[in-house]
Amino acid sequence: MPIEIKPKTRKAPIKKRTIKKPIAPAISFVPTQPITMSKKSHSSYNYWIWLAWTGAIMVITLTVSTSAVLFCTKPISKITFNPQQTKNTTIPSLTIAAPLTGQQVTPDVATRRPWAVVIGNLPAARPQTGLNQADVVIEAPAEAGITRYLAIYQSQLPEKIGGIRSARPYFNDWASAFGALYSHSGGSAEALTQLKGGYGNLQDVNEFSNQYAYERDNSKKAPHNLFTTAERFWNYITGKNWHSANIHPYLVFASNLPTGTPVTTITIPYDPAEYKVRYDWRSNEKIYLRAVGGNTQLEAGTKEPLKIKNVIVMLTDITPMPKDPDLKVNITTIGSGKILLFSNGQQYQGYWSKPTITSQLSFTDAKGNPLPLLPGNTWISVLDSSMEKLIQTKPNYTLEIIP
Repeated sequence: MPIEIKPKTRKAPIKKRTIKKPIAPAISFVPTQPITMSKKSHSSYNYWIWLAWTGAIMVITLTVSTSAVLFCTKPISKITFNPQQTKNTTIPSLTIAAPLTGQQVTPDVATRRPWAVVIGNLPAARPQTGLNQADVVIEAPAEAGITRYLAIYQSQLPEKIGGIRSARPYFNDWASAFGALYSHSGGSAEALTQLKGGYGNLQDVNEFSNQYAYERDNSKKAPHNLFTTAERFWNYITGKNWHSANIHPYLVFASNLPTGTPVTTITIPYDPAEYKVRYDWRSNEKIYLRAVGGNTQLEAGTKEPLKIKNVIVMLTDITPMPKDPDLKVNITTIGSGKILLFSNGQQYQGYWSKPTITSQLSFTDAKGNPLPLLPGNTWISVLDSSMEKLIQTKPNYTLEIIP
């Protein structure tokens, strides 16, 4: 059988086609249709957004933390405030009138127990320390005409007080009128006998038995070298658990006084002459300057003159103590008597009264009404009634500065 041979079929050759690349347009355009992303590109976009926000939050947190640390560690003294920012938000502190000056103090100060200190006045003891801060000072002869002070502290506590001297019965009585803590170094026999059994409203802090409440100043000679400080004294009585609250003795004060007799200088005739006192009114400051023994009396610490708002001359009976070698005196403190008040450049007449040992010392006019004082400190000079006519006063006097 013949074999049929079929011709081989050939595939047509594949022509190569060249694809022309499109020419980019010369002007770009913004498509009007939203651009869609694939899932892959969308995840990448979210990642970068998250990374940017995380970085921003970290930077803000670090900045705030650093600022807070710097603020908290910044010295307080360098922090300043604009007064205009706080002037409408400041809450005024509560104050009330101090019972012995009438000036505004905080309630804890106003209720503090008065502190009475016996202070010497010999020329060798001058200038004394702490007298300018006393609310009330009572001046009286102790022996042979030598005067001594009972300084009452309540609204202010000076850093240092002295030189501290011995007690007398009349100082006991006046200190009791203020219900005071009572500082002194020993005393006359009669005064110590009174204090030994407890006396009036006093808390006795005699240096003889409470030496740790006091200190000696070695730069001064005895007996003028005994001092105390407010810190030392109050720490001592606190440790003793002694009553330190005020029993509210008070004086009466008024901002405006009635019209009196104009007087600008007062001379109080203590004898010897080293103790003679003079007060000069300074109208520009509305205070009296005090001189003793012919010299302006100064505060030891500051060398400033003593400045006084109210001056009282308290007239009573002062008699020599019989057969006393030191010429000590008895002074009538219980009862009543006449006073001369000098305040605001004016003179007034009135009366003092103290019915019992524990009674307050009060001052009234002729009708028995309280005689008001100007707010501020008060000095009381105790003088025998027979010497009233020797008190010298001058109106419209030109102040002489006493060296």
